Amino acid sequence: MRPVGNFQQVQQNQMLGENLYPLVGRLTPNNQTAKVTGMLLELDQLEVIHLIESPEELKIKVSEAMEVLRKVSPRIGKNPSPTSDRQDS
Repeated sequence: MRPVGNFQQVQQNQMLGENLYPLVGRLTPNNQTAKVTGMLLELDQLEVIHLIESPEELKIKVSEAMEVLRKVSPRIGKNPSPTSDRQDS
């Protein structure tokens, strides 16, 4: 394992995230920007670079990420009552 390579990888991801975050922020609610950005940063770096350079492709990937979040947590984008997910049995 090469620590220098790992450090460079972390730096590259940081730089990509710094470029990607404001673009994602234009397409998502504020409370979801960081989560969606993190999801996109899990993609291959070349794909992330392509998304930064292609607004239409970025919109598609952001929509896909938001759909995944909606399926995982149906409360995203809604204002449910605080007791809506309690199951009193």
